[in-house]
Amino acid sequence: MTVNLFTFNEIKKTTYAEKLYKVLGNYIFEYVFNDENEVKDGDEEKVVELLQECNQFAEALRLPELCGIYDVFRLEQDVMILYSMVTKYLIKDKQGFDKLQIITKLEHHSNL
Repeated sequence: MTVNLFTFNEIKKTTYAEKLYKVLGNYIFEYVFNDENEVKDGDEEKVVELLQECNQFAEALRLPELCGIYDVFRLEQDVMILYSMVTKYLIKDKQGFDKLQIITKLEHHSNL
């Protein structure tokens, strides 16, 4: 695995989490549902550009790069890994938000 978990933990706290979810999800959808496991050049370029942005962000924070963007096989693996990680994070984050809303509603109703 070439994804740096420490860097990912910092990046997931930013708006890059949503961007990764959307762009990588589209890439995976195309990859899985294409008979030749190919992705349109434009979609692959979007992934590479976003990962380069994430690496630049990490560099600005003096962190190791999120992942290497050197060959297609490794890119496909990293996309799958990152998508899984960001999806789990966003689901957990949403569940925490939903739980907070329920607690707030319960507290509000108990104060009435």
